[in-house]
Amino acid sequence: MSEPSIEEIIAQVNNRTINVSALLEMYRSRIRTESGQNLQLCRAFVKRLIDEDEVLTALDLLVNDCLKLHPHDLRLRYYEALAHHRARSFSNAQKAVDKLLMEVEANLKIEADVLCLKGRLVKDKLHSETSPDERRQLAQEAWAYYERARQLHETEYATINVATMARVAGDAVASDEFAQAAIDLVKPALSQQTDGNEAYWLHATLGEALLLLGEIPAAADSYRRAVQLAAHSLGNIASMRGNVALLAGQVDGAEEILPIFNTGPVVIFSGHMIDQPNRAKPRFPDDEQYVAAVRQAIATKLEELHPVIGYCQGACGADLIFAEEMLKREAEVHLVLPFDKDDFYITSVDFGCDARSDWRQRFDAVFARSTHHFATEELYLGDDTLFVFANKFKAGLAIAHARRLGVDLVALVVLDSQSQMLQGGTADFLAGWVGRAAPRKHERINFDSITASLGPATASAAASTTQLVAQRTVRKADIRRKVKTMLFADVKGFSKLAEEDAPQFFVQFLEGVAALLNESGGPEMSNTWGDGLFMVFGSAVDAAGFALRLLDRMSQIAWDSMGRDFQPGLRIALHAGPVFEKRDPVRGSLNVFGRHVNRAARIEPITEPNCVYATEQVAALLALEQNAPFACEYVGQKELPKNDGVIGLYQITRDRGD
Repeated sequence: MSEPSIEEIIAQVNNRTINVSALLEMYRSRIRTESGQNLQLCRAFVKRLIDEDEVLTALDLLVNDCLKLHPHDLRLRYYEALAHHRARSFSNAQKAVDKLLMEVEANLKIEADVLCLKGRLVKDKLHSETSPDERRQLAQEAWAYYERARQLHETEYATINVATMARVAGDAVASDEFAQAAIDLVKPALSQQTDGNEAYWLHATLGEALLLLGEIPAAADSYRRAVQLAAHSLGNIASMRGNVALLAGQVDGAEEILPIFNTGPVVIFSGHMIDQPNRAKPRFPDDEQYVAAVRQAIATKLEELHPVIGYCQGACGADLIFAEEMLKREAEVHLVLPFDKDDFYITSVDFGCDARSDWRQRFDAVFARSTHHFATEELYLGDDTLFVFANKFKAGLAIAHARRLGVDLVALVVLDSQSQMLQGGTADFLAGWVGRAAPRKHERINFDSITASLGPATASAAASTTQLVAQRTVRKADIRRKVKTMLFADVKGFSKLAEEDAPQFFVQFLEGVAALLNESGGPEMSNTWGDGLFMVFGSAVDAAGFALRLLDRMSQIAWDSMGRDFQPGLRIALHAGPVFEKRDPVRGSLNVFGRHVNRAARIEPITEPNCVYATEQVAALLALEQNAPFACEYVGQKELPKNDGVIGLYQITRDRGD
């Protein structure tokens, strides 16, 4: 059977009923090898991924494949900027847009799209700006970009954004004029296209124009149709809601429209496992009645919440039931594993017992249909610290995901009233979730009520729990790990420094480092060698804050005072994970070691100069901390030195308040 042609593959990509991630896995080799024919294939895959909010995957595909083959294709580079924007990597989007604007004058369509994205970046700032004067100034600036785009290529998108920015800027007359112009553009297009990927935007444009003109019932009807057509893309729904939110307080009726865009939340789940074989007092036996009752309780709660995305660990019992019910609803599921998969089977899925193989099969079925993340890939070694770390990692990932899509976030637990506060357990997770500075939403399914409705565990059910024999066990270790955030840094260009200049460099550089060490939020331990730094922090927040202060301090040093052409660039890498902590007999002080120390060291050489790069673990821990003044902008999948694999990295910057 012959392989499908590029045209046939693109037809599959454009078919919204086919999973785009599965298609990408199937045809990625075609993208990488058919450089003479695959430009359209690259464009089709990237656009579909962006449309369906798979923006991180889109960025990986662009950076690692498509732009390597087609580095000068303006459409792909526009998609790169758009994907950065959708991923809330605003500074990277700004860089990509500004670079494109200098190069696209010969292609008016691309230039118009880039100008619109430039206007969108300005418009984004309006959401956090409260000063009326500043809002008007920003609206006028965005208006100018959209108007330049409209003059180059008159589209519904540019025209409606001109209308909205004119209203926010205080020019109602111009706003009405452009709103009517947008309607005149949209109606002929709608008469020819009532379905398809682009149709939602036509209805959204019509709704926005009608809202600006005060025709609220008609605007609401158009928006409802737009939401229905955009159901596959929460990002598009969030974009529509954001535009209406800008008009709240300025256009009568805008507040009435906003509930149309309400979508279900991202749900972080935690619940009791099926009883382990050595459990003295049965709680959740592997009994059909108990499993069915928990399933019904979870299904009922999901029907109330209408979640769009779920995060859980996937342990036997409540976690797997939650994941299965989410998949029944065709919702997106993310499994967050605390450590090595084989060890997770033994600790949390089948307990190493062949008699529990059905739970392992169910886990594998869910795993195959889910996105999965590993808090760490090391062995368990009997260390419950890894479960605690996974709970935090899971929560941070979910927070960042909900923030990126602009949807609500809620924790859902299945918990009994007698649960002990065990490390990494459900009660521990819930206490950490609600115990933050500001209250976070949570829902609880009371396991006591389920038990009361069924009565005590039957003798046969209890027996099925206690008489199992484990065929497999996990390795144990005496030393326990602690979660730390490691910082590695060095100065790019140091090797080119003249020998006679080295002493002055060390005085300036290391004195700057020493000054920072005396400030609050410093490292628990530190070491230097040449131009290199290694530091260990108790929290990701302290590590990120120190890293950014260190960059600031470097920028203040007058390197040219040495009389040499020396422009160093400081590269800083951050990674968080469980490490061993032991007294170093040579140094006579505490030291940390383990794979996660090595992982942090591997990231530093691939970090861009004067930047802070961090792993997904650090980004998740920063997202978990409320009001932490950091932005984590996705850089993409990067290949680590020494064949240490590929890893997704984020650039840490100060939060600009968007």
